Amino acid sequence: MAARLSPPLSARTRTVHRPIGPATYDCVRLVVVRDGTSIVFSEFGEQPVSFGDAILLGPHVLCGIEPKGY
Repeated sequence: MAARLSPPLSARTRTVHRPIGPATYDCVRLVVVRDGTSIVFSEFGEQPVSFGDAILLGPHVLCGIEPKGY
């Protein structure tokens, strides 16, 4: 039986209106802010983000998100 490989690129979309606790992922993540504002917390500090911003997170970077205004 041949080994099944995962696709090199995967895209998912979701809407978040509640804080997301610190987490790490074993892949590169691209997050696009589609509405509102948030604070992104990472091992590199805090960064405010808003509509139209894109966040690129490398693998194994500890990061959390706190949406504002909802």
